[in-house]
Amino acid sequence: MLAPYNSYQIDVFALAELDKIGWPGARDDSTWSLFVFQAREFLEAWFQTVGAARGSEAHLIVVRDGEGEPLLYLPLCLEMRRGVRVLCFPDGGVSDYNAPILRPGLRLEPAVFREIWKEILATLPPVDLVYLNNMPDRVVETPNPFLALGLGAPQGRGSYIDLSGSWTAYSAEPARHAAIGQAARKLRKLARKDAIRFLAAPLSQPSRETWVDFILDQKRRQYLRTMGKDVYALPGYEPFFRHMAASEQLDRVSTLHCLKVGDEIAAGHLGYATAKRAYYILTVTNYDLFAKDSVGTALFSHLLQQAFADGLSVLDLGVGAEPYKDLWMTGHYSLYSYMQPLTLRGRIAAGALMLKHSPALKRLRQLRASPGLVPC
Repeated sequence: MLAPYNSYQIDVFALAELDKIGWPGARDDSTWSLFVFQAREFLEAWFQTVGAARGSEAHLIVVRDGEGEPLLYLPLCLEMRRGVRVLCFPDGGVSDYNAPILRPGLRLEPAVFREIWKEILATLPPVDLVYLNNMPDRVVETPNPFLALGLGAPQGRGSYIDLSGSWTAYSAEPARHAAIGQAARKLRKLARKDAIRFLAAPLSQPSRETWVDFILDQKRRQYLRTMGKDVYALPGYEPFFRHMAASEQLDRVSTLHCLKVGDEIAAGHLGYATAKRAYYILTVTNYDLFAKDSVGTALFSHLLQQAFADGLSVLDLGVGAEPYKDLWMTGHYSLYSYMQPLTLRGRIAAGALMLKHSPALKRLRQLRASPGLVPC
C-alpha cells in the first residue's frame, strides 16, 4: 500500500536542470511510462522555439517516494495570456498527449494524488488558472493519476495501432486489405512511368531541408484549404518542426521519410520514435502531381509494415478522429481537459475558455474541415 501524500517529496526545477535531474529521454520508455511529448528531447526543442515565442516559463516537477526514488515527472509551464497567469503543459498545438511521465504500474490513490496536486500548486509561483488539455486516460498502459481530479467527459481521442501481432494478420482485415491493395496497384502503375523509392533520413543537409520544406509547405496548404488558417504562422510553430527535423534530432527522437516517383517527392512524413513506439505526426501528399494515386496510403502502409518488422509495440496515430484512423486503429486513448481557476481573474478566463470550446463551436469548426479517407 502506498504511503500518505506527506511521505512524498516534491521538487520543482528550471529548464537548465533537465540533465542534472535525470529527466527521461525518448529512448527511456523501456523503463518509464511516457509519451514522446514529455521526453527530454521534445521539451528542449519546445522551450527553444514554441515556448520562447510564447514567453513560457518552465516548471519541471519531480515527485519522489519516501526513499527518494522518482515516481513521476511532470512538465508544466506558466504563460501570461491577456493578463492571466495560466499553468499548462508545454503544448501550443504541437503536443498530441499531455501527461506526466510515470513509474510503470504506478497506482496512486485518488485522495493521495489530490493532496500531491495541492502541494504542487503551493510550491509554484502564483497562478490564476490551471488549464490542462489533451490528457489521456492512460500513460501508455499506466493509469493517469490526473483522473483523480474529476475530469468530466472525454473531449477527444488519440488513436493507435497495436503491433503485438503480425503484419499478415493485421493487414488481412478486409477494409485494410482493400486499401493496401488499391495503393499497391496504383504504385505499380506509377512504376511503369518512373522509379519508385521509399527513402529515409539521415541524408545530406540540402536533401533533408528539401524534404522538410516540402512537408511544411504541403501541410501549410492543407490547413489553408481545410481550415482557412496558416497554422505554421503561429509563434514558434515552424521553427519547432524544423528543429525536430535537424540531423541531431533524427539520431535521437525524430524520423523523416518520403516516397519519391522519379525525382519528385510524392508523399512525405516527419514523425517521432521512442524505444518502443513510433508516432505518425506530419504526413503529406503532393496533391499537384499525385492527388489520385494513393501515395499517402502507400507511404503509410510501408512505414506501418516497417514498424511491425522492427518489433515496435505501437504505431501512434495521435490526437484527432479523422475518418482514415477508424480504418487503421486498433485502440484509443480518451482525452480530457481540466480547468481550475484559482483567482477571480482565473474564473473569468475559465468562462471564456468554456465558451470557446463549447460543443456548438466545435461542431462549426468540424463542418469547415474536409475529412480525408487516407492518411495524407
